[in-house]
Amino acid sequence: MVRSISKTRMLDLVKTFQSDAVAKGLQEKPELIEFRDASGRNFLHLCAGVDVRKKSRSEASHSISLAGVLLNAGTKTGKPQQSFYIESEIEPFTELQIN
Repeated sequence: MVRSISKTRMLDLVKTFQSDAVAKGLQEKPELIEFRDASGRNFLHLCAGVDVRKKSRSEASHSISLAGVLLNAGTKTGKPQQSFYIESEIEPFTELQIN
C-alpha cells in the first residue's frame, strides 16, 4: 500500500533537508507547494529557518539542494504572507495636510 504524502510529513522532510523525498512528495501532491503555516511561511521559509550551525557540514549543504528543489517546483520567494487578516478600526491615512 502506497501512503500519500501529508503536510506533516512534508514539514518533517523539509526540516531535515531531505530534498529527494520532498521532490517526490511535490510530484505526488503538487498543491503542497502552496502550503503556508499559521505565520504565512512556506516550505522555503521553513527550510531557511533551520539553524544549520547545529547541523554537520554535510547536513547543512543539503539545505541548498532542498532550496533548489523548492524553487524549481515553484515556491514563491519573499516575505512570509499572513494567511489571515486582522480588521482594523483605524481609518486608512489618505491625505497629508501641511499648514
